[in-house]
Amino acid sequence: MLQFPRTILAVTPGLPLPRLPFPVDFAHMAYRIGPNLQLLRARPELELEGGLLMLSGTASCCRGNFDRFCEQLLSECHIRHMVGVVANWELSSQYASLVSELDRALAVENLEFWVPEYFSKDVTAGHIMISSQLSGGTLAARLQEAVQQWGKRVALAIECTPWDFLLPCAPGQERPLEENQAQQLMSKHATRFWFSEALFAQYFTYQAESKLHLVQFDNAYSIRKKLELSKQFGLSGAMLSWDEIHRFSREIFSSPQKRSGGNAF
Repeated sequence: MLQFPRTILAVTPGLPLPRLPFPVDFAHMAYRIGPNLQLLRARPELELEGGLLMLSGTASCCRGNFDRFCEQLLSECHIRHMVGVVANWELSSQYASLVSELDRALAVENLEFWVPEYFSKDVTAGHIMISSQLSGGTLAARLQEAVQQWGKRVALAIECTPWDFLLPCAPGQERPLEENQAQQLMSKHATRFWFSEALFAQYFTYQAESKLHLVQFDNAYSIRKKLELSKQFGLSGAMLSWDEIHRFSREIFSSPQKRSGGNAF
């Protein structure tokens, strides 16, 4: 029996919703904040129903009439029978006031609000999403610290972008990779990958120009382990992107995966 927390899957509007052997809530990436705080929706002809409203935007758009914007957002949630809102916008202090207003307005309507940890000080009721990608320490310790501070409001944002670190790790010595770039590096250097009990991620190392690199990435096994860790800590949920996991989604939600030692993603 799978021991996963509530799982939220961010999906692109217009594409068929995935059918998985495990129940998930869909977060529809169809909405953004337009100029002067207007709620805009991509593909307005689509009939979205249920799940969560995922809202993107830039800091330059977050100035305007907060009350009117909250009314637009609440109306859309009620019309589409959505259970809440996911903040997927820029990590900018310019959003602080808007986050506080949305936290209050959504709570009054018994709707959920999911925000990145960056905005934790601006919410009193919302779920706080801790990124799975670390700059140091261990993921278990990071989640334990968060739970001690915010209790059951903590959720895990599972981010699957591969990263290439120049060792020893130092700020500014890392770069994000496309999935095919990480695969090419593994193939080029004929290396094998291993599971890190500290990061709850897969990794491999290679040398280039006499310098040692570590590439951190996720596959079905490491994502399953992150989900299990979220359940262990009693988190309110875990968030994933369908674009990042679609090619091995069946393995995540069904059969166990090989732990490490492989030479292919």
